[in-house]
Amino acid sequence: MKLPLLLLSVVLALTNIQAQTPASRVLVIGIDGVGSDALTLAYTANINYLIENGVHSPDALNADITISGPGWTSILCGVHSDKHLVTYM
Repeated sequence: MKLPLLLLSVVLALTNIQAQTPASRVLVIGIDGVGSDALTLAYTANINYLIENGVHSPDALNADITISGPGWTSILCGVHSDKHLVTYM
């Protein structure tokens, strides 16, 4: 009984993914510890292409906890650590 339900879930998930248009997808690339000045100086053909053909934020700042876990969670959730509850020890 569980296998048909699992297959149905997979089919529905794949149908939902295929129904999305390319404009409804987001690719977030974050390179921990690399400043935007380093990307400007380095030759990174594929990243340069993405910057030129997408949305790029060279001045993104984090006004909250700047340790990787809480910082990346703030970026992905769009809220500070008091809302997403990921903090450092």
